[in-house]
Amino acid sequence: MTMSISKDRPAGLIAIDREMARQHADAIASYEGATATAQRIAASLKSTGRLLLLGMGGSHAVGRAVEPLYRALGIEAVAVPLSEQLGEPLSIEGKTILVTSQSGESAEVLRWFRETDGGTSETFGLTLEEDAFLAKAVPSLVGSGGTERAFAATRSLTVTFALHLAVLAALGADPADALRALRDPEAPVIDGALAALADVGAIVTSGRKLQGLAEAIALGLTELSRLPCFSLEGGQLRHGPMEMLGASVGVVLF
Repeated sequence: MTMSISKDRPAGLIAIDREMARQHADAIASYEGATATAQRIAASLKSTGRLLLLGMGGSHAVGRAVEPLYRALGIEAVAVPLSEQLGEPLSIEGKTILVTSQSGESAEVLRWFRETDGGTSETFGLTLEEDAFLAKAVPSLVGSGGTERAFAATRSLTVTFALHLAVLAALGADPADALRALRDPEAPVIDGALAALADVGAIVTSGRKLQGLAEAIALGLTELSRLPCFSLEGGQLRHGPMEMLGASVGVVLF
């Protein structure tokens, strides 16, 4: 890949900077514009009591991150990669289904709708493109700002979380803290973290309730650092390959 390089910063990172600079405003706009469809999805969830979250890459990572939030509200939520659902499918009957795709046009999305004959009457979409296949195929939550143009997911994750926030609020969750974080975002000091991870050869992320977020961060770290990065749920890390840990392996705990 050939990229023009600025004097101080690679073009790819400049693109990420631009996406991140608008992510909070786009997320708030997405939340505010999602009310009607979010209420419709919430009504479906109250009826079925079961949620199947389908997506790929960052979209699946968001699904994993919000699983426990829906479960806390009494919804039996499971996030599955679309590719896995295509090969070893869970039953889709009697469930609310949320298909997430930033572009709304990924090959797995097209194939799933083709093989399920358009999904079910309780199928909904989450996308960043209002003219995409997904948005036209089923009632969809559409994030503001269009598809992310940077190579690593930042704004698209924040916007997708905001769309889920609209659904969770429609189910009765209090969105105040999340909206406050979007309207007054923190700018944490990261110098210590950068110093600690500067010379590692691999990174492990791990969480419990926040394990889905840990998985999303592992994906982002892989894309940005080009280091091997993977994620293990807290108990799995404790009972798993502890022997690998050492000065050459960075660990990020959630």
